[in-house]
Amino acid sequence: MTTELIDTAEVRDGKAIVTYSRTEAALADLRDKYAGATYDLTTTAGDKAARAGRLELKTLRTSLEDKRKELKAPALEFGKKIDSEAARLTAEIMALEQPIDNQIKADEIRRENERRAKEEAEAARRKVHTDAIAKIAGYVALATDLQAERIANGIGYLEGLDLAGFEEYQTEATEARARTIEALRALHAKAVAREDEAARLEVERAEQARVAAEQAETARKLKAQQDDLDRQRAELAAQQAAATPAPVAATPPPPAPAAAPVVVPMARKPAAAPAAEAPPIRLGLISERLGFTVTADFLHLLGFDPVATEKAAKLYRAADFPLICAALVDHIQQVQERAAA
Repeated sequence: MTTELIDTAEVRDGKAIVTYSRTEAALADLRDKYAGATYDLTTTAGDKAARAGRLELKTLRTSLEDKRKELKAPALEFGKKIDSEAARLTAEIMALEQPIDNQIKADEIRRENERRAKEEAEAARRKVHTDAIAKIAGYVALATDLQAERIANGIGYLEGLDLAGFEEYQTEATEARARTIEALRALHAKAVAREDEAARLEVERAEQARVAAEQAETARKLKAQQDDLDRQRAELAAQQAAATPAPVAATPPPPAPAAAPVVVPMARKPAAAPAAEAPPIRLGLISERLGFTVTADFLHLLGFDPVATEKAAKLYRAADFPLICAALVDHIQQVQERAAA
């Protein structure tokens, strides 16, 4: 009895068994028939035989594809049923699982928010300490141009600052405070020196103003005395002219040649020694007070020489300024008298 060859596909004991017996047998026959076959396609018979062989093989191939689809169709339907049933059961499972999953995810979000809040709180806590340390270090820049008293107050504040609240930053805060106090002490020393120098200059300025006022008053008195002397001389000359008879007209003698102007040095009058002699003044300051320029050589002709030099500047006793003014007045009067002669 001959067993019919068929193509089948089935599942046995959980295993898929696929048998293409009929196709295998047909392929074996065609392999014997066409393996290594060559055709003379230049002839009608050869071309016909080649086309017939191709058609026979193509028919077997398309038949196999049709059989594959036929055998697979139940499996595809079975797979769809498996998928559909699984989807139904999955939906029922998810209906139970989703509420629990939602609770778990909500708690995970809560824990994540708490973690972030703790991190942010910790960062803020640390920032409070680091900002406070930076503020301590920043006192140096703020104190650069402050008065010595305010800098001293800042040093006292930092020295009394309680650093226990800096927690783990206490060592860093202590070091920053020590560096800042050291820098502030240096600034304090500079401020003290600056303020002492400013006070000294103010005392010197006040003393110079006092001396200048005294010298101006002395010059005013000398000028008043000179004016009074000139008035008395003029009155005396007028009286003598009125008492003297007019001379007989005579041929006047030839005029004598004009004598060259002679600067008569004025003897320096001793000045009353002040309780504390003012600092010497420069030649330029003397010219500034007079309102015109005088030279050291001219003052020498008047009887005044510098008492010291400072670089290129010549210094004169401040107390001699009224005497210089009086000598100038006398000198000008002598020049006027020679010009009138």
